[in-house]
Amino acid sequence: MMPRRKLTVDWKKLDRYGRVVGKVLQQGQDMNRVQVKRGMAWIYVAYPKEQTPTDGVAYADAERMARTQRLGL
Repeated sequence: MMPRRKLTVDWKKLDRYGRVVGKVLQQGQDMNRVQVKRGMAWIYVAYPKEQTPTDGVAYADAERMARTQRLGL
């Protein structure tokens, strides 16, 4: 069994289905971006203004790197 870790969610809105839209953080590290970097998820480009400009660039760079290295998906 994996050890339990404390996570927080930084969110500001609910989507049209009532789901929380936000970043999952573990000790301040953006776990959403970690998943993209490892090829476990891709960014959703339909809502580019939902992120800060800094996050938008970081997520795009993480996805580009994962695709270049042919990681995950």
